[in-house]
This record gives sequence, C-alpha cells and structure tokens, in this order.
Amino acid sequence: MSLFCKLVRPRAAPAVRLLSFAQFSSINKIQPSTLDRLASISLIRSYVSSPFAPNPSPSPNIPDLGPDESPKRDSPKSNDGSKKGGFFPSFTSSPMLDAALTTCVGLFLVFGSGMAYLEWYKFIVLYRMEKAFAPGYDPALELSQDTSSLRSKRRKRRQLEKAGLDPDSVDSDDKEKRPDHIVRFEQALVDRIVSGKESGKYYLISGPKGTGKSTMILDSMRAIKADGAAFVEAHPDLEVFRLRFGKALNYDFFEDWQGGLFSRADPRNGGPSLDIERALNKLEKVALRYTKKQGRPLCLVFNDIHLFPNDDEGHRLLHQLQQRAEAWSDAGICTMVFTTDDFWPYEMLRKNASRMRILSVYDLPHATALRALRDLRLDTFPQQDPPKESVLRECVKLVGGRTSYLTRIARAKDMMEEAQFMVRSEREFLMSQIGLIPDVDDDKMEEMKWSSSSWLLLRALAQAKETLTSSSHSNEVIEQPATEDNPSLLGYVTFGRARQVMTRGDYLNRLDHLNIISIDVNHHVRPDSHVTLEAIKSIINEDRFDDFLDSVMDRVSAIESLGRTRELFLKEPFQIEAIRGKNGGFRVVGLGPVEDDDDADGGDDKKDGGDEKGGSRAIAVDLGSGGWRI
Repeated sequence: MSLFCKLVRPRAAPAVRLLSFAQFSSINKIQPSTLDRLASISLIRSYVSSPFAPNPSPSPNIPDLGPDESPKRDSPKSNDGSKKGGFFPSFTSSPMLDAALTTCVGLFLVFGSGMAYLEWYKFIVLYRMEKAFAPGYDPALELSQDTSSLRSKRRKRRQLEKAGLDPDSVDSDDKEKRPDHIVRFEQALVDRIVSGKESGKYYLISGPKGTGKSTMILDSMRAIKADGAAFVEAHPDLEVFRLRFGKALNYDFFEDWQGGLFSRADPRNGGPSLDIERALNKLEKVALRYTKKQGRPLCLVFNDIHLFPNDDEGHRLLHQLQQRAEAWSDAGICTMVFTTDDFWPYEMLRKNASRMRILSVYDLPHATALRALRDLRLDTFPQQDPPKESVLRECVKLVGGRTSYLTRIARAKDMMEEAQFMVRSEREFLMSQIGLIPDVDDDKMEEMKWSSSSWLLLRALAQAKETLTSSSHSNEVIEQPATEDNPSLLGYVTFGRARQVMTRGDYLNRLDHLNIISIDVNHHVRPDSHVTLEAIKSIINEDRFDDFLDSVMDRVSAIESLGRTRELFLKEPFQIEAIRGKNGGFRVVGLGPVEDDDDADGGDDKKDGGDEKGGSRAIAVDLGSGGWRI
C-alpha cells in the first residue's frame, strides 16, 4: 500500500498544484473560472487514468488572463438575444414537435398496416375460394370416394378365396368393370350439368328418397375431379348450414380476421343470412374470374333442400339462393342445382322461377330393375349360381325399381326374406304414424282426424290403376297402362282429387314429409315406394278394415258434435218457442207460468223432467249441425 502511494502521489502533484493555481490565482480571487476548472479536472483525470505512465505529460502552460479577458456567464439579456435570432431553430428543437411527429408517424403506420392487411386478407379469401373449385380434393368426394367399391372388392375377394379361386387372376381376367351401384339413364344429363356444358339455366332435381339423385351428382363430380363444382348439404339449423356452406367454399366468414390489431372494426354480426350473403358476394367474384379463364360456369349443388325449415326463415333462405341462381344463370357464370325429396320447395321456388328447369327422378322401369338386380347380385356373390328369374321378379314386385332397395336386397344373403322384412317394417312404421284407434279419447281427436283422413287417401291410392311411367329430360311424364309382365309401377291420383278425398289439404305435406306419399312436379300423388304400397295393401285388405275406419270417423264426428253442443238451463216461468226456417231461432212467447202441457206426448210434465211450479228445464241445443234440436 505504501509503495502504491509513493508511485501515485508524485504523478498527481502537478495536477493538484494546477488546481490550486486555478482556484487561488490573483485573477480568480472572487470566483474561479469555469474554463480553468474544467481544464484542471480533465488534466487530473488523465493522470489518474494512467498512473503507471513512465513520463507524465507536463502541465499545460495556462496563460494569464487579464481582468477583461475572463469568461463570464451569459446574462439573461444575452439569452434573450439568442432566442430572438430565429423562430424556426427554436421550434425545431421543441419537445412538442417531437411528440407530434411521433404521433403522426405512429398513426400513419397503423393506418397503412391496416390497409395493407385488409387488401391482403381480401386477396387470400378469394384465393382460397378459388382453390375450393380447383380439381383435386373435395370434402364431399372424400367421404364417398371408393368406400363402397372397396367394401365390395374385399367381399368379392373373400368369397373367391372361399370358393378356391385365385382373386388376382379373376380380377385380371375380368375386363368388364361394373360399378357397385346402379347407373341411371339420367346420368348423362347430370354429367353435362355438373361439367358446365348446360349453361344459362339452374335445375331442381326432384324425386322420392332413395332414387339416386345425390349419387348421380357425386359420380359426375368424381368424373371431372370436382373441377369447378362444389357440393353443400342442407340442414334444418341455419347456423349449421352456414358452417357447411363455408366448408364447401373454403370460406371462414371472417372468423380468422385479425384486423383488431390495426384498429380495424370486426364485420357486423347479423345471423346466418348475412353471412351467407357475404359468401355469395365473394363467390360471385370467383365465378367471374373462373368463367373468364375456363370459358364455362361453375356448378354449385345444394343437396336435400327439403331439410330447410318449412317456415318464414327457411323460405327467405330459399328465395335468397334463388335470386343468385337466376342472376348467375342469366350471366352464365354459375349453375345452381337443388335436390329435394319433398314437394314444398318446388312450390316456393316456382313462384319466382323463370330460368329453372326441373328433372324428375322416378323408380326404374321393371325391365331395368330386373337387369340391375341381377348384375348387382352377380357382382356381390360371384361364386354363387345366378339367381332364378322367378325370384328376381318376385323381389322386384315387392320393392319396385327403387335403386336403394335393389342394392339392399342384392347384398342380402336371402333376397326374398330381406324384401319381406322391408315390407313388414314399413307396415309397422305406418301403424306407428297413422294407426287407427277406435275408442279414442276426446283429447286425441285431432290425431284421429289426421289418421282417418290419411287412410282415406291411402285406400284411394291402393285402388288406383297402376301405370307405366317413364321420365324424360323435360318436365313431361309419359303414362301408359301397366301390364301383368310389368307390375312394378305405381298408380296415382291428382293433387286436387287427393284434397277432396282427405277433406284436408294441409295433411298432404305432412304425409309427404314422412315419406308415406310422394308428389311430383305434375301434381301427381303416389305412394312413396312399392314397399309402402305393399304395406298399405296388407293393412286395407284385412277383414272389416272399412268398418273399422268408419267407426273411427263416426267417433270423431261424435266428439266434434259434442264439442259444438251447449246446454242451456232456463228457470220457469218462461215459455220458449222454437221457429224453423230462414229466420228460425228461439223466441220467448210469454213470461207467465206455463199452464198448458206443451209436450208432444200430452203427458205430465213431471214425468218428462219438467216442473211447472218453479222448476228448471234443460234444453240441449246443437248450434253447429245446420238446424236446431231441443
């Protein structure tokens, strides 16, 4: 420590002497000069920072300052003079200007970033929607892509292995590739619609459940790899339909919007209708671009629109979609296709339809159904012998030409047993929905009115003459009498005749919704299927069915009459006269006591329940039967 002090102290001595000189010089006796003090401090720092320097620098020669040359502090007057030198230098160095510039730059960056994000988001939305119509992946096709074909191939392979055959050799030799489902003759028209060759129109494909409407559309989309086509499933809940619509178009309805980071307001929430309208606006831009590039319109399919609620909300949604279908088909940029099982969507769309075309899908004709059932049976069980013609005819007689029913019985082990089971199941379904109850309770009268009216119509349909019906690409239906060799087609009654038979026109839509009857665009009312017709015949052919139906209708009439009847209790002495005719009614004849026996039998009033001395008489009046009764 002592050695350190010896080394440092000689080196710091000149600085200390210089500082003493600056403080106690004759010039600065009153106040040390600021310049001298700063110079001294700098010199001391240089000495202290390098204590081991071999040759410290000599102390600077500070000239003597005269009394007039000593620096003095700026006086207030000199400061005011410098400020008066210019406004701009003082303003540019103001903190207020710095804060204002910082705020403006921040706002500009936020606004510019928000605008850039908005333009980028709009571009991404349209780009993603264009990808939804690009060939390749489609959600609807992924669910149905070759799943049934895979099952049939695996089943066929197992059956060939059990039969002792080589599946690979059989598959290689089998050059005739048959599809695993029935191909309808309307498939060619549907292919042209989906591929964009039928432009300038939009289509409503109508037909009973299970006739192959959706299958034809999916097959057409698969043939072109969904290039320019999208498939949307309807749903009773419009919020669920909104999500399905967005999934088909690859559109998120601004749910991935992050504009709040740039102080951009979120889109206004207005329910599913507003979101669907936004999606349609974006789709219109995409359709315009696609048509310019490809030279053909897009195809947008709405499947099962009868699932929309049959109320004001569902009707508004149908009209919203129909307005776009009319405008886009007129412009040739998009072809909309609607499919339905029920009749009420056709009634709603028909009001404002000018470019709508209707494709009615019916059951297959008898010969086509036999051939399709035989091919499906051979494809499902290749190791078995071909089925007998009599068995095929009996099966087709029970289930008709419905493609879904033919596929079901073709894959069953015993076709006849499966067909009979389907008829029994349909019979029990009918009894659960419109079964007759003879001694029905008063509270369930409305249910029996519905059931009795339904059976009146079903009895008329079962007795109707069967016709040979074949649909064409137009809306015309060719009707020919059926023969014994072709008994598979259904009879019908007209819509107006059905209303007269039922006496309640509002019940028709309920039966149609339950898939008990089907109504086509020609207003022909038929049983929904041959299975339904066989179930109806098995019920109405029972003993005393007509008497049973009449007893239920009488019970309903009695309950209604009881509901229209009112009992009036009148205190005597009143004499009431009932008058028949146009001006008929009841009139009080007198207010005195009843002296004469006014009964028709001429007997005593006491025997008739009346008392002339202040009793009461009950008069039952039927006010709704068209006349009067006491």
